[in-house]
Amino acid sequence: MVLHRELAGQGYEGSYAAVAKVRVAVAGVVARTGGKVDGALRDGSGEQSQVDWGSTWVYLGEARTRVHVFTMVLGYSRRLFARAYANEGLEALLEGHAEAFAHFGVARPRSSTTTRGRSSRRRRSPPARVVWNASFKDRMDFYGVEVKLCRYYRAQTKGQGESGVKYVKGNALAGRRFRDLEDLNTYLLDWCRGVADGAHPRDDAREAVGALARAETLISVAARWPSPRERVESRSVRATAMWR
Repeated sequence: MVLHRELAGQGYEGSYAAVAKVRVAVAGVVARTGGKVDGALRDGSGEQSQVDWGSTWVYLGEARTRVHVFTMVLGYSRRLFARAYANEGLEALLEGHAEAFAHFGVARPRSSTTTRGRSSRRRRSPPARVVWNASFKDRMDFYGVEVKLCRYYRAQTKGQGESGVKYVKGNALAGRRFRDLEDLNTYLLDWCRGVADGAHPRDDAREAVGALARAETLISVAARWPSPRERVESRSVRATAMWR
């Protein structure tokens, strides 16, 4: 899809199917070499989402900048939300969840599987017990979301989230430049709505994805929207800008 989009921007008038032939060729190579893909069960409607972070380099203005991409993938419909941040801190984690729930219709799933990031948990003490970051756990309890931690060396417990990050990097951000972080996130939101949420070039695939999205039953959080957290920032200013 990315190659077809880039070629179309340079005047290519051929079909997506022509470009997609390479996918058929690769599938043939995989079949001949004995490669196989492990199957995965689809979660029930509204049951679970998977949250993950990924970082990549993009151009913001003229500067090549490292951004951190928050993704949430719904386990049933595979709908995807993505938003970029300057870091993976607690404020970004909480805002990412709020923006994702807003994108999904001011609604949330029953549970969410997250990565082993410093923002979402503290050290395990004792080893068999997970101690969540208090602010993160309080916010998830406020929403009514049961949080789970992905297991070590078990890609099945977070594969959807990791796939979402790869999809954003390989499709949404491929070959793109942005004015600033706000411009990047405006583009990502449009991309989530227009591409990730079922804008597939094949009509049958688009209809299948749309049917799953319509069947996804989430729980409204419109009556449980948290008040904004106070954000404290330190800024350096010149002495001439200070009152004396």
